[in-house]
Amino acid sequence: MYVYFVYELTTGKLCGERGMPAVMAEGYPAKAGRGWIQKVEGTTLETSCVDLVSGALVLRSPLPTTYSNTSVPGDGVSEIVISGLPVGTSAVCFLPDGKVNVIVDDSTLEVSSDVPGIGEVQLSHGLHLSQTIEVTFT
Repeated sequence: MYVYFVYELTTGKLCGERGMPAVMAEGYPAKAGRGWIQKVEGTTLETSCVDLVSGALVLRSPLPTTYSNTSVPGDGVSEIVISGLPVGTSAVCFLPDGKVNVIVDDSTLEVSSDVPGIGEVQLSHGLHLSQTIEVTFT
Protein backbone atom coordinates (compact mmCIF):
# COMPACT_ATOMS: atom_id res chain seq x y z
CA MET A 1 0.00 0.00 0.00
CA TYR A 2 1.33 3.41 -0.98
CA VAL A 3 0.11 6.92 -0.23
CA TYR A 4 -0.50 9.19 -3.20
CA PHE A 5 -1.18 12.91 -3.34
CA VAL A 6 -3.84 14.24 -5.68
CA TYR A 7 -2.73 17.47 -7.37
CA GLU A 8 -4.08 20.06 -9.81
CA LEU A 9 -2.56 19.53 -13.26
CA THR A 10 -2.55 23.26 -14.08
CA THR A 11 -0.94 24.56 -10.87
CA GLY A 12 0.79 21.68 -9.08
CA LYS A 13 -1.15 22.43 -5.89
CA LEU A 14 -1.76 19.36 -3.71
CA CYS A 15 -5.43 18.90 -2.87
CA GLY A 16 -5.71 15.54 -1.13
CA GLU A 17 -4.12 12.18 -0.43
CA ARG A 18 -5.18 8.58 -0.69
CA GLY A 19 -3.70 5.18 0.15
CA MET A 20 -3.81 2.51 -2.57
CA PRO A 21 -1.68 -0.18 -4.21
CA ALA A 22 0.73 1.13 -6.89
CA VAL A 23 -0.97 -0.95 -9.58
CA MET A 24 -4.31 0.65 -8.77
CA ALA A 25 -2.93 4.21 -8.97
CA GLU A 26 -1.53 3.59 -12.45
CA GLY A 27 -4.91 2.54 -13.81
CA TYR A 28 -7.13 4.63 -11.58
CA PRO A 29 -8.08 7.91 -13.23
CA ALA A 30 -8.01 11.06 -11.12
CA LYS A 31 -10.87 13.54 -11.45
CA ALA A 32 -10.72 15.85 -14.47
CA GLY A 33 -7.82 18.28 -14.20
CA ARG A 34 -6.07 16.30 -11.47
CA GLY A 35 -3.24 13.81 -11.28
CA TRP A 36 -1.55 11.39 -8.84
CA ILE A 37 1.97 11.48 -7.43
CA GLN A 38 3.44 9.12 -4.83
CA LYS A 39 4.05 10.68 -1.43
CA VAL A 40 7.70 10.94 -0.39
CA GLU A 41 8.91 10.88 3.22
CA GLY A 42 8.97 14.39 4.70
CA THR A 43 6.30 15.79 2.37
CA THR A 44 2.84 16.96 3.46
CA LEU A 45 -0.16 18.65 1.87
CA GLU A 46 0.79 21.88 3.66
CA THR A 47 4.49 21.99 2.75
CA SER A 48 4.74 20.44 -0.74
CA CYS A 49 3.58 20.84 -4.33
CA VAL A 50 4.30 19.33 -7.75
CA ASP A 51 6.85 21.12 -9.95
CA LEU A 52 5.04 21.09 -13.30
CA VAL A 53 8.28 21.33 -15.30
CA SER A 54 10.05 18.34 -13.74
CA GLY A 55 6.96 16.50 -12.51
CA ALA A 56 8.66 16.06 -9.13
CA LEU A 57 7.19 16.50 -5.67
CA VAL A 58 8.99 19.49 -4.11
CA LEU A 59 8.82 21.57 -0.93
CA ARG A 60 6.96 24.86 -1.24
CA SER A 61 9.01 28.04 -1.05
CA PRO A 62 8.13 31.00 1.19
CA LEU A 63 5.80 33.63 -0.28
CA PRO A 64 7.98 36.32 -1.89
CA THR A 65 6.40 39.20 0.04
CA THR A 66 7.63 42.66 0.86
CA TYR A 67 5.63 45.25 2.75
CA SER A 68 5.99 48.94 3.50
CA ASN A 69 5.30 48.63 7.21
CA THR A 70 2.84 46.93 9.52
CA SER A 71 1.49 49.97 11.34
CA VAL A 72 -0.50 52.89 9.89
CA PRO A 73 -3.24 55.22 11.13
CA GLY A 74 -6.70 53.64 11.32
CA ASP A 75 -8.23 56.40 9.22
CA GLY A 76 -9.53 54.37 6.25
CA VAL A 77 -7.07 56.14 3.94
CA SER A 78 -3.59 55.08 5.06
CA GLU A 79 -2.60 51.66 3.72
CA ILE A 80 -0.27 48.81 4.48
CA VAL A 81 1.00 47.68 1.07
CA ILE A 82 2.03 44.05 0.63
CA SER A 83 3.73 43.42 -2.71
CA GLY A 84 5.50 40.65 -4.61
CA LEU A 85 2.55 38.29 -4.20
CA PRO A 86 1.93 35.68 -6.89
CA VAL A 87 -1.31 36.29 -8.80
CA GLY A 88 -3.99 34.08 -7.27
CA THR A 89 -2.76 34.47 -3.69
CA SER A 90 -5.67 34.24 -1.25
CA ALA A 91 -5.72 36.89 1.49
CA VAL A 92 -8.00 36.67 4.51
CA CYS A 93 -7.80 39.95 6.40
CA PHE A 94 -9.05 40.02 9.99
CA LEU A 95 -9.18 43.77 10.59
CA PRO A 96 -10.52 45.89 13.47
CA ASP A 97 -13.48 46.88 11.26
CA GLY A 98 -14.26 43.37 9.93
CA LYS A 99 -13.13 40.38 7.89
CA VAL A 100 -12.29 40.68 4.19
CA ASN A 101 -11.46 37.89 1.70
CA VAL A 102 -9.44 38.86 -1.37
CA ILE A 103 -7.82 37.01 -4.29
CA VAL A 104 -4.76 38.98 -5.43
CA ASP A 105 -4.90 39.72 -9.16
CA ASP A 106 -1.97 42.12 -9.63
CA SER A 107 0.77 41.05 -7.15
CA THR A 108 -0.08 43.82 -4.66
CA LEU A 109 -2.47 43.95 -1.70
CA GLU A 110 -3.43 47.21 0.01
CA VAL A 111 -4.89 46.95 3.52
CA SER A 112 -6.59 49.75 5.46
CA SER A 113 -9.02 50.10 8.36
CA ASP A 114 -11.46 52.79 9.48
CA VAL A 115 -11.00 51.71 13.08
CA PRO A 116 -7.85 51.63 15.26
CA GLY A 117 -6.76 48.23 16.52
CA ILE A 118 -4.73 45.12 15.73
CA GLY A 119 -5.49 42.62 12.99
CA GLU A 120 -3.83 40.05 10.79
CA VAL A 121 -3.52 39.21 7.13
CA GLN A 122 -3.37 35.49 6.32
CA LEU A 123 -1.81 34.83 2.91
CA SER A 124 -1.90 31.49 1.10
CA HIS A 125 -0.95 30.23 -2.36
CA GLY A 126 -0.83 26.59 -3.46
CA LEU A 127 2.83 26.72 -4.49
CA HIS A 128 4.15 28.63 -1.47
CA LEU A 129 4.10 28.32 2.31
CA SER A 130 1.31 30.27 4.00
CA GLN A 131 2.21 33.45 5.85
CA THR A 132 0.47 35.57 8.48
CA ILE A 133 1.31 39.26 8.97
CA GLU A 134 0.14 41.11 12.07
CA VAL A 135 -1.04 44.65 11.28
CA THR A 136 -1.71 47.59 13.58
CA PHE A 137 -3.96 50.58 12.94
CA THR A 138 -3.26 53.42 15.37
